[in-house]
Amino acid sequence: MNERNEGRQVALVTGHDGFIGSALLRTLPDLGWRAVGLVDAWGASVDLRDAAAVADTVARVSPDIVFHMGGVSGPMQFSEDATTVLRVNIEGTQILLEAAAAAGSVRRVILAGSVAGYATGGPSGPEPDSIYGLTKRVAELQAHLWARRTGHEATVLRIGSVYGVGRRSVNPMHQMVEQAVRTRRIKVVPHLMEPCIDIDSCAKLVARLANVTKLRPRYDVVADRPRAEEVASIISELTGARVELCHEPPVATPEFPEGFDPAPLLRDTEMPAVLSLREGLKALTDAAVPVA
Repeated sequence: MNERNEGRQVALVTGHDGFIGSALLRTLPDLGWRAVGLVDAWGASVDLRDAAAVADTVARVSPDIVFHMGGVSGPMQFSEDATTVLRVNIEGTQILLEAAAAAGSVRRVILAGSVAGYATGGPSGPEPDSIYGLTKRVAELQAHLWARRTGHEATVLRIGSVYGVGRRSVNPMHQMVEQAVRTRRIKVVPHLMEPCIDIDSCAKLVARLANVTKLRPRYDVVADRPRAEEVASIISELTGARVELCHEPPVATPEFPEGFDPAPLLRDTEMPAVLSLREGLKALTDAAVPVA
């Protein structure tokens, strides 16, 4: 049975139970979309590697647009199991794109890439420094190939490190907040951090792409690239914890030689601004610090 509601456009969100995907499910209805996750007729999550189940779900939902947020979401997951990362992020993406092409209703795919695909300098320009980053670069090519073959739109989002309430995986900002709350001290090695954005701004920007008249092939979903000591200082002001700067051992961090520019995304979505770094960290610390 087709689940389309007449008169309302349908957005299918993969990774619907993840950090960004769940935020999209909450945000898209405010923009006039009926948002559904990649679940079967009984409400169970569908594995991206299950071609038959993915095809059945996409055909049943008959979406106008697909937000592909699903997959292994960072280099910290399955770090010792490259095969799983490759299968979920590359094979799973191909399965989804083929199902979208076969369904006939999908006119637009918005795919979650990552700044991790551009983490270090290489002989031909910025390159990934992990299997996860590699899969995200391949997914970009898969999306663009799908667009050429189908004649529909696909855009890739180079998403920075997303922080905020609800994140379950490891993140340096969350670790600093945890230290501040638990020990009243924040130990930090001064260095330039990964490009980042708070979850509220990220979800609003990505969701608004559903209503953009014409998409660009790629957008950068980033807001800041702060220094670790700057982040620690803000958290210190918000929590009263003491900052301890540690200069040894040195922190080996990705270079991110690529320039990431959020301006086109802000213009096309007509979103005037994102949360400042301080506002985003305040939301995170407010959720972590017990109310007296």
